[in-house]
Amino acid sequence: MFSLIKHAGVKRTFEIGCDQAFVNIFKYIDTDVYDYIARTYYRRRYPCDTDLYDAPLDPYRIRWVSVDTISRLSARKIPSWTNIPQLLGKVSDGDWDRNKLAPIQSDYQNRYEYDYQTVDGEYFFKTIFFQSMKAHFVSNENWEDTDLYELLREGIDSNYPVYRGISSEAELKNRCEYIDDLYRNIKQNGYKTQDELHPETRLMKRRRNEILVDISREGEFLFVENRTRLAIAKLLDIDVIPVVVLVRHEDWMEHREKLFKERKSESHPDLIEFTS
Repeated sequence: MFSLIKHAGVKRTFEIGCDQAFVNIFKYIDTDVYDYIARTYYRRRYPCDTDLYDAPLDPYRIRWVSVDTISRLSARKIPSWTNIPQLLGKVSDGDWDRNKLAPIQSDYQNRYEYDYQTVDGEYFFKTIFFQSMKAHFVSNENWEDTDLYELLREGIDSNYPVYRGISSEAELKNRCEYIDDLYRNIKQNGYKTQDELHPETRLMKRRRNEILVDISREGEFLFVENRTRLAIAKLLDIDVIPVVVLVRHEDWMEHREKLFKERKSESHPDLIEFTS
């Protein structure tokens, strides 16, 4: 408990405790019933900007999108992948969806440079992370020879936090083995949702572990996190993948609202609540 407080802070520890208590109360009921109750609980606990619109929208809904439609990275301020419960259903204006590079929080830039550098840039396929995954799985390059491995090992040697909190080369090797296993599993068994893989875990954790995206003013899906699964899906040429949307641009929400009120139909995964 004291270790959790030290790393997460008192407020976050309290939130985790409340969530766990909620899970313990309802873990013996049917999963569909639990998920319905959980959605209601979380939406009251973390008010959603999307609820201010008339057009129906479930911020916890899984949306199936073409893997090819996710090419650019979201340029919200890094780290854009933290505080997930507060980001689900958030609406934001501004030019964050048009920027080529994301600004970095001052307290994050030096401490976590060996994390965000792995997915730094405008396009996902150009990142160190994806190019290293491609080199390993397509060109059969050893992990130790990839730019990703070299960058993370440099961070470890400098005693900086790196991707997924890896702090030793042994942990880095274990992570590489995990990625190998995950790649083989998805190749053999297909891409599955977190609901299919871990129905027993709490709803928020399942949503957090899906590929996370934002939506631009034009309705473009912008990558936020869960880079390993997106990279594998692209390398295996998987057609459609499940995603969870965090932040939507205000202009997109206004467009969505207009379609709903005018009863117009448009093909887009974020319109499935009111279009067929």
